[in-house]
Amino acid sequence: MKTIYKSLIIVFSIIAFTACNDFLGESPSTSVKTDDAYKDEVAVRTALIGCYSNFAQNSYRGQLYELQQCISLATAMTTTTSTVAASALGEIPANSPHILPSLYQQIYKSLDHVNVFIEKIEKSSFDQNFIDKNAGEAKFLRACMMFDLVRLFGRVPLKTSPTTYLDTEGYPREKISLIYSQIIKDLLDAEETMKEPGEQEIGYPHKWAATAYLAKVYSWVACMTKEHLQATYEEGKQADYTSDAVLMRFYNTIKNEVFPEDAENADSRYFWVKAKDAAKRVVDENVYELLPDYGNLFQGKTRNTNESILELQYSFNATSWGTSISARTSPSNRTEFNPNLLNNTSRGRTCVDWSTFAEHWRKYGDKTPYQKNRMFVTAEEVASGNYQSKPLAIHPFNFNEGSSPIKRSVNRYDPRIDISYVYMSYMRYTLNDVSGAYDVGPTAQTCFPHSGFGPAGRDRAYPFIKKHLDPTQTSTSGSNINFILYRYADLLLLYAEAMNELGKTADAINLVNTTILSRARKSGPGSVEPADWNSGLSQDSVRTLIIGEREIELIGEAHETFEFRRRGWEFVNKRIMIHDFWYADPDYGIRYALRNSSDSNDEALKAFTHGDWNRMIYGTEENPTEMKDMGEYSLPLRVYKYYSPYANNVKGFCIKQLFLPIPQQEMNTNRAIPLDDQNYGW
Repeated sequence: MKTIYKSLIIVFSIIAFTACNDFLGESPSTSVKTDDAYKDEVAVRTALIGCYSNFAQNSYRGQLYELQQCISLATAMTTTTSTVAASALGEIPANSPHILPSLYQQIYKSLDHVNVFIEKIEKSSFDQNFIDKNAGEAKFLRACMMFDLVRLFGRVPLKTSPTTYLDTEGYPREKISLIYSQIIKDLLDAEETMKEPGEQEIGYPHKWAATAYLAKVYSWVACMTKEHLQATYEEGKQADYTSDAVLMRFYNTIKNEVFPEDAENADSRYFWVKAKDAAKRVVDENVYELLPDYGNLFQGKTRNTNESILELQYSFNATSWGTSISARTSPSNRTEFNPNLLNNTSRGRTCVDWSTFAEHWRKYGDKTPYQKNRMFVTAEEVASGNYQSKPLAIHPFNFNEGSSPIKRSVNRYDPRIDISYVYMSYMRYTLNDVSGAYDVGPTAQTCFPHSGFGPAGRDRAYPFIKKHLDPTQTSTSGSNINFILYRYADLLLLYAEAMNELGKTADAINLVNTTILSRARKSGPGSVEPADWNSGLSQDSVRTLIIGEREIELIGEAHETFEFRRRGWEFVNKRIMIHDFWYADPDYGIRYALRNSSDSNDEALKAFTHGDWNRMIYGTEENPTEMKDMGEYSLPLRVYKYYSPYANNVKGFCIKQLFLPIPQQEMNTNRAIPLDDQNYGW
């Protein structure tokens, strides 16, 4: 039976997109291009803020946020309102209104604005100090944009000058070693020239943000594997990617481009040292700090705190759009979290995956044994017709009894659980037949894990991301909540990771214990979780713990897409296996939340619990391409039983996931990219 997907990754169409003849031939807006934008210092600053606005807009960071839900096993996209419901990434039509080509184009349009600004300001007659500070800040933005591109797509066109209408032949894909070299050069320039903390306007990055980004970029370079280079064909399709020599050439190309004075050969350790040193400079400067309460970072409670390294500024009013992330992560309609929002048509589109929540609870949840209603069933139970919940005395989840939304032993689980997720139940307003508004209530609404999962309940079948919900929001079009793209906790975890990789494992453990875990415990009422890590742990154990801690601490903050791939194909495979465990195991996995299920499709139910995925996901014998309702809207359902399609080539399947394909529309319109120059497996 013909399958309807080619890979693990599923992309949902979000926003209709009208194609241009040339992706990279977009003309920058006149507000940045005209001389009036550089007539005085105020105008220059306005033009630069316009570059930030392009970076933050929904068609860039907003779409990237939604894209990550589709291509990561840490989060999931449950519904879509686009005209095209779902499609496999490997089969994206050239002119389809997909989020991937739309995002690709918007990043380059934003990059072009920055390149125009840099060229104009560097040719201006302003004071040199003023020129350097503004050009440095724009180079910081350019580095952030190129960093997004290279992590998503691998080799891409490297643009450091404005696009003109004379550029009719297009731009070739550049080696990622040279792209990373340019990113590092831009950040080093920015580190030297950007404003000091006391000079910069509140809400915008200063010079230490460039240093913090250097730490992140160096860590990505240090994590590069031979398979990463193979996945984007760094040295062409005929190169030997089984040899360590190809990786050494990658490292030394960057070293020779950026640090030619260094005599030694570069390797992974060389860049871990640079990551550690950059992170240490930031930490030693004491310019950033963790907020005492983790919860105060989110739901608009505070803006531009000392924990923010880069925070995107949003404001929604009659003439300006805010961020749509709040509406798209919200439970359905008007809730206790957005009581001023009368209706929300984007509800529940981006959620936390079951397996991510399960891992968080397994590590730091309430471990008190007590009787509970089991929400899992075996295939035998389904076959016998007994769909009722079964009692289970001890379970890794250890939720309270299903009939009660009140959790026991509040001080025995990680406070970040309640801060990061909406689960079990929430208060929701319902539709008033007379007024036509959602103003009846509020009343309790069950959600994961009490809601069950079925087509009628797909907008409450996963834990919701709680961090971005806006209690002041009145319109689904936008929210005033800022978005923290990079914060100090992220840097501290990178610092610990670098120290661990360099053999300073005890120091890494101590750093995490005294900062990340300590702050998490103090964010709740006397919580004993998350407990400190044991001081005697091995380097391998700490590496695994840090990767897991990054997922827990930063969940829902637009890092999942990148973290899923940063450590190479073997870590992709491990994450798939963790995901599959929580879906597959009949006793300990989240097989099917039958309690209170509104699903009346017994055939789909049986197919799910028996693992008959071909019948449920791929269609019927009469119509093999027909989508079953649950399969259409649920990413995890498609990747469960992951051994198909990659049972016979696990490594190849995982290598394919390291980078996304260059959008077909770019392949068709950019003459400098041969049609066969696509990433591995696509």
